[in-house]
Amino acid sequence: MPNIKSSTDLRNNYNEISTFCRESREPVFITKNG
Repeated sequence: MPNIKSSTDLRNNYNEISTFCRESREPVFITKNG
């Protein structure tokens, strides 16, 4: 299942998302307006 995050989530939870990407080796799709 795709992991989709908003750009606000990336800004507010960067370390958490970065850790998830490294550990799971799965892509995270960042949305700009949604």
